[in-house]
Amino acid sequence: GPVNQLETGINMAVHVPVSFRTYLSLGLANGINSTTLNLNDLILQNPSADQAINALALNGSNVSNYHLNASIGIHADKYYFSYNVWRLTRAKLGGNGALDESNFFARHHIVGGYRFKPINRFEFTGGSQIGFDQGSPTFYELSFRARYDKQYWAGLAYRNDLSLIILLGWQINSTVKFSYSFDYKSSEAENLANASHEVLLGFVLFNKKNSTPFW
Repeated sequence: GPVNQLETGINMAVHVPVSFRTYLSLGLANGINSTTLNLNDLILQNPSADQAINALALNGSNVSNYHLNASIGIHADKYYFSYNVWRLTRAKLGGNGALDESNFFARHHIVGGYRFKPINRFEFTGGSQIGFDQGSPTFYELSFRARYDKQYWAGLAYRNDLSLIILLGWQINSTVKFSYSFDYKSSEAENLANASHEVLLGFVLFNKKNSTPFW
């Protein structure tokens, strides 16, 4: 579609034991988001008379922003619960800010899930989350993941905006993990932005117990 988005970031979290096998988690995520609107891919009946397109052509069709996200949660062997704030702080780095005015508001997420092990060497996690802010509709998500031998996992998630997410991951060792997700959205706006890819490389530091958490 005519809209391209690229986001890079670094996530950090610390896990503090509060009781036997129960931890308090505090996290921060720094990121830079770049949004580009390809004017040549738009189909208009009368482009010369469209004020919005003329403004984009004059002011630029790209914008870059810095944002900071924060989270607090609690997790144990069988459950997790967290509260996250996306875009806690935000600053424009350059470009035409009119392209992403809808992303100005902080977005709140409440996430929870439960893990169970019905089969030896297999474990399953069911989860859900709700997200809301002042500028966008509230969304709900249901997810399910399966992990084998504490090393490989796969899963599916569905959102009420008609998005389907495929999840894949590999726990390389107790320090490094890799994951990939593909998000496909089927809706009336699918021609604008119908798919996205996310690649994550994670590092677990000071892991004296060599644990491999599934959260």
